[in-house]
Amino acid sequence: MPATAADALTDHVIAVISESGLDGLSIRTVANRADVSIGAVQYHFPTKAALLRAAMRTVAQRSAERFRQAESVSDEPGKLGALLSLLVPAGPDDDTARVWVAFSARALTDPEIGAVYRDIWERLRSALVTLIGATAGLAEDAERRASQVLALADGLTVNVLAGTISAPEGRRIITDSVFSDLV
Repeated sequence: MPATAADALTDHVIAVISESGLDGLSIRTVANRADVSIGAVQYHFPTKAALLRAAMRTVAQRSAERFRQAESVSDEPGKLGALLSLLVPAGPDDDTARVWVAFSARALTDPEIGAVYRDIWERLRSALVTLIGATAGLAEDAERRASQVLALADGLTVNVLAGTISAPEGRRIITDSVFSDLV
């Protein structure tokens, strides 16, 4: 449950982006969805850019929480498997993944979103490098493999969200792509 009015509005921002993309987002659409005045939205988020930043921060926080759960697994191969599974969305209605894809595209043209995207991507890559190196004992090849996994995850995410492959199939593909080489 959202802790503040701004958190509640951010949840509405994420829902709008998930349903309509970044182009469907406006202060008015968030106000209508939240059943509040435009002024109430502008009090917390004076511009569309502020709405986007809040949504990006929240999606990053939600993703970080998912990954912290994966890190609670005790053995390195188990952690790697859990992290790989989290890189593929739960299904076509996964709001966090849908917003992530929208931000991925916007990262190409928006320097601020691009910086956040690159930071998150690099943190994920670093975690994968560590886990792949520890699991396979292939530290010298782990950086290349981690970049390949993230590129594959991006493609699988789009395909799961588009409904061209199922989430379980996407998770099997990403897990096999790593573990088939390591055993």
